[in-house]
Amino acid sequence: MNNSNWLPPYTGGPHFILATSSNPASTTFTYDLPSDPGAWSGSTGTLAWQSAAPHAVTVPVTTSVAFPIGSRITLSGMDASWNPSGVVPFTVTVLTSSTTQFTYAGPSSAPTGVSSGSWTNVAPTWSYAQDFAVRFRKVQGVSIQGASFAINVGEAVYDFDYTNTAQNHANNVCYAAPAAGGVWLPQSGNTNKRTILAGWTFYGCGNSPNSLDGHGFRAVGRTVASPAGNMIFADLPGQSGFQNGPFVGQEFDITDGTLASSGNFAATQTGGGSNKTRVRWNGSNWIITG
Repeated sequence: MNNSNWLPPYTGGPHFILATSSNPASTTFTYDLPSDPGAWSGSTGTLAWQSAAPHAVTVPVTTSVAFPIGSRITLSGMDASWNPSGVVPFTVTVLTSSTTQFTYAGPSSAPTGVSSGSWTNVAPTWSYAQDFAVRFRKVQGVSIQGASFAINVGEAVYDFDYTNTAQNHANNVCYAAPAAGGVWLPQSGNTNKRTILAGWTFYGCGNSPNSLDGHGFRAVGRTVASPAGNMIFADLPGQSGFQNGPFVGQEFDITDGTLASSGNFAATQTGGGSNKTRVRWNGSNWIITG
């Protein structure tokens, strides 16, 4: 879609549209817009050509919202001399625009013949969103640094489940690579889910959950904003996991501590509770460090 009036507000790569209904029989779907996008097509008034470069042609139109500069409009019905390439119909790029007219770069010599016709926005194309930007199945010794994914994804930016087959992650780091589109954590149906998160150290990888969470079949919280801080005690090295350890000095954030951080610094932590704490292996136990 080259006319941004017809798209939901967004800055970035290809637009991500949430369909509010669909009709397979007529191969259509609907989506919401916050305001009137203006006309999609219509008739032109009499075109006017300027002799001075860039030989702008003024096209009278009627629309409630001006075309965005740079939009592509297809013209038809007028003489081919109004097109620098000499064919009709032809597509032009909007140079200036208002609700009553727009201009485009015209031919270098004065056009002749029929000087009016019709206009329409260039028909858009669409495709299903890619489910994930990066998927992790078996990962060891990998460093991801400074990655940025200018992509709208249907599920999440990072997939740590790989359709219940992710397993055996160890000695990996993800640094300054924010997940602007959510993180898909190891799921309950993955029998190897405890062999994954302890194999990663995350710095600056959080951003926001997927924008589709809370719509349709997707519950709020389907994805998380950051891969960090989602481990439980059972994920820690030395249990059912794959990451080497525990070693003195290893630290992780867990979400199910039986003790709260406040008033329990250096106390031995266990799992099964609801407290979010940072723990460190001291050679004998996982103790609370934050």
